[in-house]
Amino acid sequence: MSKPRQITVGHHFPDGLAALVASCLPEGVQAVRLSQDRPLPIPDEVDVLLVLPVRAGGAVMPDVPPNGWPYGLKAIQCLSAGIDEYPRWMFTGQPPAATASGSTAIFMAEFVMAAMLAFEKAIPAVWINDAAQWATAPLGTLHGKTLGLIGFGAICRGVAERALPFGMTVLCNKRSQGPSGMAGVENVSLASLLAASDHVVVGTPLTEATRELINSRTLALFKPGAHFINVARGGIVDQVALIAALDAGRLAMATLDVTDPEPLPAGHPLYAHAKVRVSAHTSWAGGPSGLDRLKAIITDNITRFRDDVPMLNPVDPEAGY
Repeated sequence: MSKPRQITVGHHFPDGLAALVASCLPEGVQAVRLSQDRPLPIPDEVDVLLVLPVRAGGAVMPDVPPNGWPYGLKAIQCLSAGIDEYPRWMFTGQPPAATASGSTAIFMAEFVMAAMLAFEKAIPAVWINDAAQWATAPLGTLHGKTLGLIGFGAICRGVAERALPFGMTVLCNKRSQGPSGMAGVENVSLASLLAASDHVVVGTPLTEATRELINSRTLALFKPGAHFINVARGGIVDQVALIAALDAGRLAMATLDVTDPEPLPAGHPLYAHAKVRVSAHTSWAGGPSGLDRLKAIITDNITRFRDDVPMLNPVDPEAGY
């Protein structure tokens, strides 16, 4: 049996993530830790570059491609699901790139379910701390409600899998036409989805096609009293238009795990709005098991690269994800 060919991966990661990478490299693969202060050029011996957004500890890259790019690189592996937080020159198809799409989908789907249940069951407002507050509260239910999923990748599919057993009608709107590919989920137009949905979830990548997709025009199409949830990217939403729709009573509530910018500056109106729940881009978190899923993707894709097999989650430069 032949010995696996030698592969070198490079990264600019801090200590903790560097140790994680070292723990999941397959046979025949070695890691080289590169300087965060001077991330470029990449040494010619590096075959695969592992990258991470700056907000998560990645290195700052220039806005324009440096001289000599892509050096000796033959592939890029992102440790994130999207590519919108990196310079676009890194993703032209040469070298080919792959993402970690799906690594946190379970946790994000659970977060969405928790947000919908909190809305319907008035949590935490339903909890009391005094006998004088003892009274039956009017609560809602997910059963019989319609869920609209904008995008139908790993995150939204995970939400659908959990929502269907609750007795929800599930609609999706994805880039391609035709069946959704999941029993019980109907692929419809965006206008039809917004008009019918009691809960609307954004799980699509941020691209030029989806930037401010949720704006004054599309917000006017929402079913009155709908609950809006964004766990994708803040740039998909026109936040000024969203606040106006909430103030006008068009929407009942917005749950925002992502905003634009991040973090929102002190005093931003979304923080104090009575109909808005903001969290600090944390829906992806799920404890140690989340790292296990990320490690599995790294191991699988680096093994595939070593063995000359197409990597999972390839980036489509034209689509932008």
